[in-house]
Amino acid sequence: MLSRPVRVGISYFGRREPQSIWANGAVQNCFFLYWLFQRYPGVGEVWMVNAGDGEAGPGGVDMAAAGVSVIGLEAAMGRLDLLIEMGAQLGPETVERARAQGARVIAYRVGNDYVMEIERVVAGKHGTGIFNGVRFDRQDPSGIGDIFVTNAIDLKRHEAFERFALGLDIVQAGRASFEARYSTPYFLARFTDVVVTHQWENGLNYLYYDAAYGRYPLVHNSDLLPGFGYQYASFDAQDGARALRETVLHHDARLEEYEQACQALLDGVSIRNAGNVAAYDALLRAICGGAGSAAALV
Repeated sequence: MLSRPVRVGISYFGRREPQSIWANGAVQNCFFLYWLFQRYPGVGEVWMVNAGDGEAGPGGVDMAAAGVSVIGLEAAMGRLDLLIEMGAQLGPETVERARAQGARVIAYRVGNDYVMEIERVVAGKHGTGIFNGVRFDRQDPSGIGDIFVTNAIDLKRHEAFERFALGLDIVQAGRASFEARYSTPYFLARFTDVVVTHQWENGLNYLYYDAAYGRYPLVHNSDLLPGFGYQYASFDAQDGARALRETVLHHDARLEEYEQACQALLDGVSIRNAGNVAAYDALLRAICGGAGSAAALV
């Protein structure tokens, strides 16, 4: 049982060249957890622990201006009560050394590596959302202008997919295209009225929160966002077409209601949310016996 505030380190992967903080959600998760611990009275000091092969932090972030303290993996040894493996994996020897010097070590899994690898095997990349647009377009050709299938540039190199795509009415009409990966805010602002997503065992994604922050209508199949946006069932393209049609026909009449729903969604995952802080308080107490009270956080 510790009688003082907990000293926490969160692993991240420093690179030789900066990678945009928007490149993946795991890096963003590291920062949000860091800032939560900064505000939490049960934590004394918190560091980002660089376990990568370079010194470059995430591109687009001034670490000093963001109030983020960085420490190397070697320098962190012996200084931590809790080492969280999050943005960079730690080898067994590193884990054992940290434990031998008094730290608790936990693995915080923020991705779905297994499912993503299986998706690459089965489907190459994501692109299933186009089926919703195709179904709706056949029901009401005037309802959709253009469909941009992002993160799908590699699909164009697959002969079977090319034959399939060229057989779709909306592709033949020149109103659907398969694009590369883009910065979400940039692409939404320039090209998007409605965000249609499809996921397989990846029910939480920063894309959803980006869409909510920008107040874009979100058509999705995530069971972890019940009641938010325009939800359809799993791999059901017919139901996806129904959700997209509902969005196109009725969303403008629900703008005030959707504004409130977006804010509620974002508040629910905020580092300032008392319920979230209470959950981490309970975890820290269970792991380290750290002092501090969630009620003290404002």
